[in-house]
Amino acid sequence: MYPDPDLLGGSVLLIDDDQLVRARLREDLGEGDLFTRFFEAENGLSGFSVLANHADEIDVIICDVEMPDFDGFKFLQMQHTREDFAAV
Repeated sequence: MYPDPDLLGGSVLLIDDDQLVRARLREDLGEGDLFTRFFEAENGLSGFSVLANHADEIDVIICDVEMPDFDGFKFLQMQHTREDFAAV
């Protein structure tokens, strides 16, 4: 079953400290044009910065939980403090 054409071409923010994981996610999620635009960050703090600058462009966030310095839980806590990020 192929996705509805209206749902194709979305954008995703990938937050993971492992570049190979981000590359694999990009490859897998790009198949079938479900997601055609990718934003990336290597930790939660960088991810928050990317989200702050592109919130109106990001449809989905995929975030690793275990990362050095600023993990996925801290990222989610900060994201929930911003009303303008509620729709992401």
